Amino acid sequence: MQFTTVAFDGIVGSGVSNPLRVTMSGVAKTNEKFDFCIPNEFIASQIGRTLGLPLPPGCICKIAQKSNVKAFVCLEFGDRQQSLPPIDPEEVVERMPDLCTGVLLFDILIANPDRHVFNLRSFLHKKPYELIVFDHSHALFGCDEYRTSERLSGTKDLLGITSESDSGTNRHCLLDAVKDHRIINDWIGKITALPDYIFTDAARYMRDQNLITDVEFVQISDFLRYRRDNISAIVERHRIEFKGIAQFDLGIRL
Repeated sequence: MQFTTVAFDGIVGSGVSNPLRVTMSGVAKTNEKFDFCIPNEFIASQIGRTLGLPLPPGCICKIAQKSNVKAFVCLEFGDRQQSLPPIDPEEVVERMPDLCTGVLLFDILIANPDRHVFNLRSFLHKKPYELIVFDHSHALFGCDEYRTSERLSGTKDLLGITSESDSGTNRHCLLDAVKDHRIINDWIGKITALPDYIFTDAARYMRDQNLITDVEFVQISDFLRYRRDNISAIVERHRIEFKGIAQFDLGIRL
């Protein structure tokens, strides 16, 4: 994954490795449009990167030009002068079946109803192939500040990546292209192995930054633990949605 360096600003100190100070380009999202954009992005980023998925590194910053408004900022990738092209789901899954299945299961975990062909970036012109995963502002708490509790309780047993979700906006662009149930099983194992602290530490940091309340900290922590512990059953109940899989055997214990 390559990012955009805007400028080199000289050598830092006198270390033997000659470290350089650089200015990097990033993309910022604030809570100005809806209240949970930053928590959604930050918590999803922590989980996705823990799973080894290729999400750009991000952090919480203050934007001086906006009176120190807080933002989630991730490093910018690709050509700044060009809009990102849409991916071809079938081609991307064919070239990177394991990674694409991981993205699908990750989005189920965080109930992301907005994974479309413009918020994945693929590089398939030569090996090693590359996929970049970004934009999780509609996941987790959702984007309707007045229906947060309703979304978390109403979505916890849903697949969360189709129009069945109360905040569903797009059928997941990879859902119909994934074809190997064995890889789904592998990723279910990785997700169920996630420790509680991955969820609670990320949510606690959001609470400490005054971006969510104590009640919301408990709600999102419980939501993620429940989804992790029940992801096999959730997938099993919605197996009809996996239209690319002829044989569907998760080997789960219900």
